[in-house]
Amino acid sequence: MITIVEQASKIFNEVMRNHSIGLLTSPHDFHTGGQTIIPASREGEVSLAEKLFDLFFPRAESGVYYHYMPFDSFEKVMSFRSIRLFSTKKKDSIGEFITFCRDLGLDGYWREVTDGNPEGIHAELMDDLFYKSFVSCPNTNAEELWETFADQGHGVRLAVQIDTAPGYPDFRHVSYQGNFFITILAELQEKFATAGFQFNPQGISRMPAYYQEGRFSHHNEVRLLVKRPSYDDGFFSNFFSKTELAAFFPFAVNRDGDQQCNYIDGSLQAQTCSWFQLRLVGVVPGPSCDSAKHNRVLNEFTWANLHRP
Repeated sequence: MITIVEQASKIFNEVMRNHSIGLLTSPHDFHTGGQTIIPASREGEVSLAEKLFDLFFPRAESGVYYHYMPFDSFEKVMSFRSIRLFSTKKKDSIGEFITFCRDLGLDGYWREVTDGNPEGIHAELMDDLFYKSFVSCPNTNAEELWETFADQGHGVRLAVQIDTAPGYPDFRHVSYQGNFFITILAELQEKFATAGFQFNPQGISRMPAYYQEGRFSHHNEVRLLVKRPSYDDGFFSNFFSKTELAAFFPFAVNRDGDQQCNYIDGSLQAQTCSWFQLRLVGVVPGPSCDSAKHNRVLNEFTWANLHRP
């Protein structure tokens, strides 16, 4: 009689072969918890879960990346010498998180009900996932980026050196609806569900932060993500007290009343944490900025460099 892990390997390999992907498994690559199928991890090896995450949302390398913003946001950045990472619960974040849950059928995270009020643990998860979006090339779709994110060209483009620690898993390229590899993830979810299982690769609660609606694909986003571990998710509460867990997280979590979400600040000068370092290396005024704003942008950036610790 075929075992659950043998069946899991068979389902997984069938999907991979159908799409000519050479990521094949054996029953040893899975373990189970009831009807949940979980890719196993083995010490000293790249786990199947990591390989899948890298397939669906490729890692970005350390380097200079670009961020567009309105002029008033730029002045706040220069005033506090930090860049704000909002949670995915931010009001004007369009297509974040819930789109992924809906497309992948993750009804434990988010599901519609008859009275119109969604259920699931999405609200808590969204407010523990902080992100900042960047682009790797300032010349790709620049006109649309200035228009959309920098107040129709009246804002500013930051150039930020992003250096991530070796092994830091949360600096990745965004995948959009219709992406080839996302359709494979959806197919895996569907095949396992048809067989009566739930496929739950490690990191799936972070995946929605790297996903966007297809109509935004021209943004070509790269995202720096910070996940606050939750005491209530069961795993961490087995090893840490709430006080210990709070001490482990290197950011102060604040609340934005207008956006109705949490946020953290990442320093552009000091070493904020051991996970990554951000450094402002350039600013460009928007093509619609007047001469006064032009001068303010360049003067503030020059002043900031002169007073770099």
